[in-house]
Amino acid sequence: AFLLWAPGWTCGLCMAVMFRARRFILRIADHDSLTGLANRRKFDRTADLLLGRKSSVRKKFALVLIDLNGLKQLNDRYGHATGDRALVLMSRALEHTVGPEDIAARFGGDEFVVLTHAVKDREELTRFEESIRNTVEREHALDDERKLLLRMSMGSALFPEDGRDAGELLYIADQKMYREK
Repeated sequence: AFLLWAPGWTCGLCMAVMFRARRFILRIADHDSLTGLANRRKFDRTADLLLGRKSSVRKKFALVLIDLNGLKQLNDRYGHATGDRALVLMSRALEHTVGPEDIAARFGGDEFVVLTHAVKDREELTRFEESIRNTVEREHALDDERKLLLRMSMGSALFPEDGRDAGELLYIADQKMYREK
C-alpha cells in the first residue's frame, strides 16, 4: 500500500507546488512590485477585453488618468524611500476608492489609471473623480511621525462618448490631465 500511496502523494504535492508557482508568476507578471496595483500590461489586456466585445454588449465605462504631482521633488528632497512611500499611499487610496469590478493600475512612474463601470455620465464621473481626490489629497501619516500631503492632476474620458478605443480615451484623459496641471 505504501508503494502505491507514496508516488501518488508525491505527484499531488508536486502539482500543488506547481499550481502555487504558476499563480505567483501570473501575479508578478500582472502587478506592480512596489504598489501591488495592476501594471500597464494588465491594464492593456483589461482595456482590450472591454473594447473588444461586440458593440451591442459593450457597457459604458470611464477611464481616469492620474499623475502624482511633485514626486521628483519629493525624491530629491527626502529620498527615494519617501517617494516610494508616496506611490504606495497613492495606490492604497485608489484601492479604497474603486469598486470590485473596476481596475486601478500603476501606468508607469508617477502615473496611475482607473477603469470604472460605476459611472454612466459626466455628472457621475465628476463625483467619482471627487471621491478619488478626497481620498488622495489629504495628509497621510508616515512611519516616522511626519505627514505627507499628496497632490495630483487628473483627466478622464467616457466610453463611447470620448472615444472608441483605448488610444483615443487615453489621449482625451491625458489632455484633460495636463490642462489641470
